[in-house]
Amino acid sequence: MHVRQTILDARQRLASDRLKLQQQHTSGTRGIQLCARLSDVFDTLLLEIYEQGLEELGETGRQGLESKTALIPNGGYGRRDVAPYSDVDLLLLHHSSVEHRVPALAQHIVKSVSDLRLSLGFGVRTPGIACWYGRNDPVIFTSQAESRFLAGSVRLFRQFMHRFSRQTRWRSKTTIENIRKERGLERRKSGDTTHLLEPNVKRSKGCLRDIHLLRWVGFAHYGESDPRALRLMGHLSEDDESTLRRSLEFLLRLRNELHFHAERPSDVLNRDEQMRISRAWNYQESTGQSPVEVFMQEFFEHTRKVREIVAHFIAGTHRRPMISHILSPLVTTRMEDIYRIGPIHISVTARGREKLRDDVAEILHLMDLSNRLNRRIDHETWKRVRVDLKRSGPLEITAKTARHFMSLLSDTPRLGALLRRLHEVGVLEKLIVGMDHARSLLQFNRTHQYTVDEHSIRAVEEAAELINDNQLLGNSYRQIQDRGLLHLALLCHDMGKGYVEDHSDVGQRLAGQTAQRLHLSAHQTEILEFLVHKHLILSHLAFRRDTNDTSTILQFAQQVGSPENLRMLFVLTACDIASVGPGFLNPWKVEVLSDVFRRAMHQLSGGAATSGSRNAVGQIREKILAMSHAEQVGWLSERFDLLPDAYVLESEPESLLEDLHRLRVVKPSTTSGWGRFHEDRVITEYTVLTGKNAARGIFYRLTGALTSQRLEILSGEIHTLANGMVLDRFRVNDPDFDAAPEQARIESIVEKLIRAVDQPRDAAPTFRKTWNQCANEATHLELLPTRVVVDNASSPDHTIIDIFTHDRVGLLYAISRTLFELGLSVQFAKIGTHIDQVVDVFYVTDRTDNKVQGDQRIEQIKRTLLDVIDNFSRSPESDFNDSDPQEVPHGQ
Repeated sequence: MHVRQTILDARQRLASDRLKLQQQHTSGTRGIQLCARLSDVFDTLLLEIYEQGLEELGETGRQGLESKTALIPNGGYGRRDVAPYSDVDLLLLHHSSVEHRVPALAQHIVKSVSDLRLSLGFGVRTPGIACWYGRNDPVIFTSQAESRFLAGSVRLFRQFMHRFSRQTRWRSKTTIENIRKERGLERRKSGDTTHLLEPNVKRSKGCLRDIHLLRWVGFAHYGESDPRALRLMGHLSEDDESTLRRSLEFLLRLRNELHFHAERPSDVLNRDEQMRISRAWNYQESTGQSPVEVFMQEFFEHTRKVREIVAHFIAGTHRRPMISHILSPLVTTRMEDIYRIGPIHISVTARGREKLRDDVAEILHLMDLSNRLNRRIDHETWKRVRVDLKRSGPLEITAKTARHFMSLLSDTPRLGALLRRLHEVGVLEKLIVGMDHARSLLQFNRTHQYTVDEHSIRAVEEAAELINDNQLLGNSYRQIQDRGLLHLALLCHDMGKGYVEDHSDVGQRLAGQTAQRLHLSAHQTEILEFLVHKHLILSHLAFRRDTNDTSTILQFAQQVGSPENLRMLFVLTACDIASVGPGFLNPWKVEVLSDVFRRAMHQLSGGAATSGSRNAVGQIREKILAMSHAEQVGWLSERFDLLPDAYVLESEPESLLEDLHRLRVVKPSTTSGWGRFHEDRVITEYTVLTGKNAARGIFYRLTGALTSQRLEILSGEIHTLANGMVLDRFRVNDPDFDAAPEQARIESIVEKLIRAVDQPRDAAPTFRKTWNQCANEATHLELLPTRVVVDNASSPDHTIIDIFTHDRVGLLYAISRTLFELGLSVQFAKIGTHIDQVVDVFYVTDRTDNKVQGDQRIEQIKRTLLDVIDNFSRSPESDFNDSDPQEVPHGQ
């Protein structure tokens, strides 16, 4: 009872101490200081528990036990940077001679800590066993590497740490490799990038775990984990050590904030927390940036620096094999008495070190050679360059400097890694105008997963990988005459982000300034400005417009101007999309971009729009007839003539042949449907054929049926056949399947589509969310302003409605139904395919099958759509009112 009351008192003291620490945190106490104070609180409690445990053993039981045991905090508690609700890691070290008496003490510690409601990581080991576990288990190694003495025998603790450190250093290469692998596994679970939308402050790349990684590697290789001690030993520069200290302070304070607010362990900086903390910490709006974007830019700048320092530190621990040093003079050649070129590395001579010290042009020359020869820059060489560049003053961009940089950009083997190194030391922002503003800048939306600078460098890396691609994209990339200019455009294309003006307009101006800085010719400057200013026009056309409209393709080709410009724009667009986030450039998007590229290239190569399309239709017709039996030619030709050219051009011949067979047996008064999976584009296509007198409103009912099954609609189109029947075709992504959906799934969806047409008075569809959708949606966050744009100029026959908004499950159904209620017929749609935000595009006509006319009518459409989207945002999707409007015959 006495012990129980003691624990209850201790629990109350812990709660009181936590509250005091929270008040200190709110008043601005530094993160490192607060974590140390919390560690002191835990120390006091655990010393009492340890002493009580010894007392319970009695005089006989405890005799000699203190001199044969040691209570050792490990991990974060050992480092004294434990967070408010973190685990407490302890090791009870003991001599083998008291092994029979230790379990009672250990049991007391475990029970008491548990009664305190602290999460405990606990080990009971002899020094020999502890060393063995540390050698063979990287997780235990990383915990024991962060050990400090708390109670018991100081001598036993010191003997253990000396033995553990010595054994670790004997096998440091294996140990470091093991802990890096373990860190890699942990990082992949939490996001293998510094620039996640919702990073884990502890585990994401560049966060606290990477600082810990430097400590662990330091302990394994040099026998010391503290960054200050590593600096004094000469293994960490003074600049790097101070930078790490500042980043550690920022991250610890941020983690304390997350824990205190949640009142539990919480390390994920989700979107709601980003908004809350940016307000709580009084971040102010900057030009073109909201307070949360300013806050996150600071966060990512810290994590970027941590990542770079840790990577550089670990690189310095790599020992080259002795045989390499012996054979190096035999396989190394000298160049200009400055460079040594080996089979793997490139380094500099003593004379070269002096030459590189104050000459950025020569440093770029070294990097250019590294890229062209595909040789790594030797670590000692880069270490000196890195220190010199960080200490250097203003950088003068001479013609020689610019020439070497453009030469570096023209080749691919090591381009991405070298650009990252230039960015790390602040040189890239001196070469690219706007890169300093873009550094660690993340726009607060759910699309881009990387900061602007990271996205831009990744886009260059995506392009460099195309050198070995055998598809149209790779072939186009290899045909580009000035790949250095393309890579420069990829670096520059988003430099206009984070300003009040449209980023393409700002980017064009910055690109012009960059061209002047790099001494580009007038012709190169013109191309660079065009690519940056118009970097979205191909994706806009491919994913938001009807590409079967030959006049649209012709206008696009005229705007691009030349085959070389088109090739560069094609590659730039694909790489831009690919570098938005993993898997963003899927096979379907590549095929859509490629189709527009082919048609535009046909124009720029002298082809005519109309004749080219008609010739293509004729070729498809001949191919289908050649695939068929002689007795089928007559009715196949008849059915083929029913199809619009756009439908034919958008279909594969094999699929088209199947559709023609279906058209032969379908009665004009019935509804039929079918689905097929396209393996090459990883999409599923659903087609519904309806009769002449089908009711209006079919399009919104079909979208409702599809989205109710959690299908992501990529595009939708309506084709009226020559006999009056109508084909609605949708291309979708099925998130329930990584590859082809099961046939039963396809058949089930086809049934629902047919029922949506034939039984239009069914109840409104229910839109189910996946767990991930529920987890990831911010409940009160409007990331992008909703816009409705009505375009009456781009198409001769249709009014185009572009809707920009934040995506929600079931929203498409609400929008398409509203269009129907407004008396508009949807003839073509492209859904949610975008780079910067969600955008749904509808080609519509009024009830007379003409374009919408009149400013008042257009304003009514815009206002109604905005109201529906706004109301939809504030109410559950399933509450959308589905009382049946009056059915009007004909059309969609």
